[in-house]
Amino acid sequence: MTTDIEQIRDRIRRLRAMTVENGCTEAEAAVAAEKALDLMLNRAVEDGLKTFREGRIYRSKRNPQAKRQATAEFTEAMVERLSRMLWKRMKQAHDEETYALACNALEERVPDARTVQHRNQRLRHWDARAAGHAAAGVVRLMDAVKTGFFRKQIGKG
Repeated sequence: MTTDIEQIRDRIRRLRAMTVENGCTEAEAAVAAEKALDLMLNRAVEDGLKTFREGRIYRSKRNPQAKRQATAEFTEAMVERLSRMLWKRMKQAHDEETYALACNALEERVPDARTVQHRNQRLRHWDARAAGHAAAGVVRLMDAVKTGFFRKQIGKG
């Protein structure tokens, strides 16, 4: 019997194999790459949250509301840093033309996308936010960004 993590890894492998070179259309390959990335990042955040909830910062919160807020701050900081890291790696890995194509594709898929303004509130759980930022720092972004996996996914292999 396979475990949950093995099933997810197998699904990611199958999604990563869906390339133009393997007979998929560019659209199918792009959707498969996006789903594989979602699975990888979701798993990283879930693992980070599990570790956070077992740690001193989370346990020090006295009531359920404070624990919920700390969890939200942790998750927000982790996702924020992972997003920045991913965009930076993708930009470094590809030439300007490929990066421009990716930006145009994003614009077409999500025409109403805009930069999110960060809330201007006093952070109540800065320790949880710092823990989320640190947790993102230990996540290994997939080497495929560096090796051109995404380029192959959009048909520029």
